Amino acid sequence: MYNFEEYDSIEKFTGTHPAVMQQRIAAKNWQINLDITKKRFSFKDKLLYHFEKLTGIRPFDFRNYRLLS
Repeated sequence: MYNFEEYDSIEKFTGTHPAVMQQRIAAKNWQINLDITKKRFSFKDKLLYHFEKLTGIRPFDFRNYRLLS
């Protein structure tokens, strides 16, 4: 079993996996019980987390690419 203790915030995945992975994921039948309501942030990270949730903007995030439109 994987140890998720080192992560400060986890969200449950509700999307769909690629078709090539469907059979493999179904065969694993993982049962993971995590309390995703627990967040372990520093004060600065807590402010940035809530700012991103409200605005969708992640300030001070390093990106080594530009989106082309």
